[in-house]
Amino acid sequence: MSRNLPQDLYTDDNLYHVRMATRLWVEHVATLPLMEPVLDIGPLRAGGVFERMPDTWFDLRALVRPKAYFTMDLQLPCDIQADITNLPMAYRGVFGTIFCLHVLEHVRQPFLAAANLVRLLRPGGRAYVLTPWALRLHGPRPDCWRISDDGLRALFANPDAEIETVEKIGDGLNPVGFRAVVRRKTLQASRASLATSTRSLSEVLM
Repeated sequence: MSRNLPQDLYTDDNLYHVRMATRLWVEHVATLPLMEPVLDIGPLRAGGVFERMPDTWFDLRALVRPKAYFTMDLQLPCDIQADITNLPMAYRGVFGTIFCLHVLEHVRQPFLAAANLVRLLRPGGRAYVLTPWALRLHGPRPDCWRISDDGLRALFANPDAEIETVEKIGDGLNPVGFRAVVRRKTLQASRASLATSTRSLSEVLM
């Protein structure tokens, strides 16, 4: 997906690649039987990169219609003004599907954010997470991290969650990003995982 861009081809071509991959992935996911309600964390806002790369833009609300759709962000306009690292109790266990796209690299506490993503999900619900890798410094600031497939597995190593897939975006040893599907376990499965962990710990301490 190369383009003739006026700026540094390495940085802008990678930006175009990961943004286009995001659009194509989301368009595919939107065709699946998604559990409701749908939550979009850090929703896309018009302008900026999309003025230079308009073919990477997508409207998630329109793609998932007629499913119930809500947005969460630090700043208005959004449906829920909240910080993913300081999650209101009222929203825990509410959402069937969560999109968290190009967000975790901007969060100062990514492990807490990942844990709260799982808490937001209903049992059996899924989070679709995508983070860039070989990408220049970008806004909104802060721009704190680049998270690999190993990083995503570490972030979502949670007894209440199951990582269904982790995939790289791009080829070779320098992909432009990574994406993951994380499912919240049912209450019965979570209790079984906790019981197994407890038994393992007890065996170590004996």
